[in-house]
Amino acid sequence: MFDITIVGHNVIDTIMEDDKQSTRPGGAVTYSSLAASWLGSKVAVLSKAGKDYPDDYIRLLTNHGVDTSMLVIDKGHPTTKLLLRYSWAGQREIKLIERCSPILPEDIPALLDSKIVHVGTVVNEVSPQTIAVLHRRCPFISIDLQGFVRSFSPEGFARAEPLETKDFLSKASIVNGSEEEVMKGLGLHSLAESANRVLSLGVGILIVTQEDRGSTIFSEGKQYFVPAYPVVAHHDPTGAGDSYMGAFLSEYAKGRSIRECGATASAAASLRVETGGSFQPFDSSQLRIRSRALLEEISERQFQP
Repeated sequence: MFDITIVGHNVIDTIMEDDKQSTRPGGAVTYSSLAASWLGSKVAVLSKAGKDYPDDYIRLLTNHGVDTSMLVIDKGHPTTKLLLRYSWAGQREIKLIERCSPILPEDIPALLDSKIVHVGTVVNEVSPQTIAVLHRRCPFISIDLQGFVRSFSPEGFARAEPLETKDFLSKASIVNGSEEEVMKGLGLHSLAESANRVLSLGVGILIVTQEDRGSTIFSEGKQYFVPAYPVVAHHDPTGAGDSYMGAFLSEYAKGRSIRECGATASAAASLRVETGGSFQPFDSSQLRIRSRALLEEISERQFQP
């Protein structure tokens, strides 16, 4: 049995920051799976890419212990490709260059032996119908809002839009997203209202990432404030949110508390930012030091929307 299975497209990211440009694998299938694997979880990806997806990117996952046997190579479509441009102020612009075919209900194996399935989409490649099938195979579903609220202009530029339907969120035990994604996705103007709406659907945990302000976790009538760990060397933050979720789910699968999961997740996100385009395992001593420091700083209060 796998601890965590990550569902979504394999992505090729081109990162532009200042006068530098680099190309590397991206998406939750990369960052969440690696983070969870580095923390000792048994991880698989249920994903799709085009025939142009580099073998080196697949080997990156397998070399770090991620099972890729459920990766489908669609020879009739290109791999999903994104251009991510960071401004000097840290703002990010995303442009869709090419899109692979969606992950369909028939792509889901009849036997999906996993404790947790995390749906980490980037271009709305997993439909509510596919999520329903995933939920029948594995009752514990985690959903990242990112790909579901993202739409693209005719020129390919990404923007966050309200969800067309929210019913599929009722299949999720955990939902995560940035503050913008959560509020725009729900079509509401306050985080408290948005959190209440998500939790009213039966979701057990809502995780809201807030960049350098850290994250807020809503669960069982409580609101946890998890600070961001101050980064020592700042590189582009690509993959920080996905690394956060990979670490959170890894710890959650081990039975850790919400506070412990949040502390480890925030520590992992800080290490992701510091390593930039490198795909080396987290420094275990640094992860422990940061997690312990963050654990002492987490505050909580009753959540009364």
